[in-house]
Amino acid sequence: MGSHSLRSMLLGVGIGMVLTASFNLLVNHEGTIIGDVLQPKEIVEEIENNVEKQIEEMKDRLDTTQEKHTQENIQNGEKEKNAFWVTIQPGMSTREIAEYLYENEVILNSDEFIKKVSELQLTRSLKYGKTEIPFESSLEEVLMILKDL
Repeated sequence: MGSHSLRSMLLGVGIGMVLTASFNLLVNHEGTIIGDVLQPKEIVEEIENNVEKQIEEMKDRLDTTQEKHTQENIQNGEKEKNAFWVTIQPGMSTREIAEYLYENEVILNSDEFIKKVSELQLTRSLKYGKTEIPFESSLEEVLMILKDL
């Protein structure tokens, strides 16, 4: 899962939690709206403050998680910011490689990858091992990297 989708997911969960908590503040245990405790303006301000606080907490947690992940990659000798790291296992078929690259967001379409491998007659030329593939590499560039592993 990419960091962007993780960030979106965490933000969505946080907003959902804030909205649920805010709703619970407005409803008493019998399920009726508490009207005489807070004025509408105060309710809006409290909700805004809660949302801002929750968003800041989630950003802090996300930053901590990303920093930990980056540190782990640095310890493993991996660069994170400008390339994908892929590991092609011995015996993987062209289709398995295509699916692996697609699932790891290296390529946009596994069928196009398979078609290009066939077109360039690289079916038996793709090597196995661990390699770095720069972000935004073209399909041909990805294939040449995997051919030269």
